[in-house]
Amino acid sequence: MKNYQESEKEIVRKEALTNAIQYLTKERFKTTIAYKSYLKDAKEALINKYNNGGNYGEIAYELTDETIKRWEKFYESIVQSKKPSELKIAYLCGPNPLNDLHIMINLGVLPENVWAFELGDNEYSNAIMETLNSKYPYLKIIKGDMSIFFEYNPIKFDIIYFDACAPLPSPSSKTLKSLVSIFKNHKLNSPGALITNFSLPTQEQDAHTNDSIAKIVGAYLHPKAFLENNEDDSDSRIKDGAETYGYIYGEEEWNKTVSSDLNNYYGQYLTRFINDIASVIVPYQKIFNSKEFLKIFFKDIFDKKSHDKLNKELKEKLYNFTHFTDDDEDGYGGDIFVDSMLYSILVSIYYIDDLDKKNKFFKSFFNELSILKNKDMFVDAISFIFYIFDQGNGQEKYYSDSLQNLSNNWNAFSRHYLCDLFLFHQLKELLARQLCVPYHLNIEKTNRWTYKAKETQMFTDLLVFDECRYLYDWMPTLDMLETNLNNLDMELSIRLILDAVSKHTLYYNKEYFYGTSALDIGIKGFEGKVLKKRKNIKS
Repeated sequence: MKNYQESEKEIVRKEALTNAIQYLTKERFKTTIAYKSYLKDAKEALINKYNNGGNYGEIAYELTDETIKRWEKFYESIVQSKKPSELKIAYLCGPNPLNDLHIMINLGVLPENVWAFELGDNEYSNAIMETLNSKYPYLKIIKGDMSIFFEYNPIKFDIIYFDACAPLPSPSSKTLKSLVSIFKNHKLNSPGALITNFSLPTQEQDAHTNDSIAKIVGAYLHPKAFLENNEDDSDSRIKDGAETYGYIYGEEEWNKTVSSDLNNYYGQYLTRFINDIASVIVPYQKIFNSKEFLKIFFKDIFDKKSHDKLNKELKEKLYNFTHFTDDDEDGYGGDIFVDSMLYSILVSIYYIDDLDKKNKFFKSFFNELSILKNKDMFVDAISFIFYIFDQGNGQEKYYSDSLQNLSNNWNAFSRHYLCDLFLFHQLKELLARQLCVPYHLNIEKTNRWTYKAKETQMFTDLLVFDECRYLYDWMPTLDMLETNLNNLDMELSIRLILDAVSKHTLYYNKEYFYGTSALDIGIKGFEGKVLKKRKNIKS
């Protein structure tokens, strides 16, 4: 029986669990994307810049101290302190649950607050025997799939340790399905930590898996505006994406670039993909799947006979939005590919859909990523939400009366007080996210490791997610907002809190809140957040 006690893995599991527990307890109020003093600090930064010759900032005086204090009190009501003994943890325990449990308990976690999961018959039996013979008989071990438990059980966790030890995706292990279930069923508290551990077989171990993963990674990363710069002699942690360097998707040069340095690109893909699942892919599907939700913002979008299908006219618009046609000489059509960096998630979905449909990896990708009935509905849903949250391409026709009234009275140029213009499609996205409750990744608190388990390269990510309810619950809902359009105090408070979120999406998600900075990234303390380099653990 494997005991999973290689020295490298021991180092990684201890560092990951230690950091996660510290972030959610001692550093809890520094772990949220916007911290308690963010409004006050942002106002002071704007005023200081203005007083020193900056071209904006005078308007910051309109944000009152009363509003700042009210928001700080509101923040405290949402982000309440926690001790290690109050954290609830779920983890894949394998045959040796004490490996992780000892670390948790030494860090102050109560074994009664820990749930463990194991699917294999022999592994489960061994886990039960090991635990019963230990000092911790209160550990709850469930025989079964963690994702199924998440479907029917309402318990939420502060830390989920998904030690998959398989690739992402993996048709046999259903790793992607389990990962999606965490966000679909909203199983993480906020702030909450997700620790993942995925493998990458070499060509010698499994050529088919290695080749398939390389194709998925290449398709997923190619349209990204920025990639990680992992060169040791570079001062910058980011660099422009593949398209900027002239790599054309589908051509051999890009394929070779990814395959020849797959450990590097796979490590990037894992972090970016999980972030996208939490913040875009799952929330967008949930929006599409809620007809009552959509009625608040839009009208006449579904077929009258089949409410699961978009109406014919809208389907044609989506086709033109996502495909080049014979009529595209005038420059219209295929918008997502023309500006692929703004729609990178959607573009990568079409890239992967165009790969060999007989390959079980590519089929598994869509089957497990979708929370809807089938792959076609999944693609329709993601395409529709990207289209309807955009502007300038006939979206106004589908606005509800309330959204149309707000649009009619929204003048972005009258709000050009801060670094970026606040455009209507950004407000529209903000209002929709208020209701669908996405997770946002804290880039600064993300930690990553890679190590070898015998001959297999492993990749561990510690990802801290934040629902940012101190932003979404602070702002008025759609019809309430219309009556507050001229409330400058309210607008400034929302813009400055949103600025904190935009600093974490700046280099990683152009799909939403891109161009919503209130403060210039050159202001100290308000820079765009950048991922730390993945730490290589060697014996």
